[in-house]
Amino acid sequence: MEKLLARIKITHNLTNDDVREIAMNIVDAFVEENLIEDNTDTNDDTEFAFQDIVHSKLNEIFNIKED
Repeated sequence: MEKLLARIKITHNLTNDDVREIAMNIVDAFVEENLIEDNTDTNDDTEFAFQDIVHSKLNEIFNIKED
């Protein structure tokens, strides 16, 4: 990932909340494609774990700090 980040120069006005919404949309697409099980109304946090990972990686790419 470090080599990739060194090559990417992205200018943006995204906030941490914007990136979280993007992560949610990505995970929703995984659920729609049955790549991740829909855990709505359950005690299973797998969907949220995926969302947190995607959010963290996008924040790293866009150089955004967590609130």
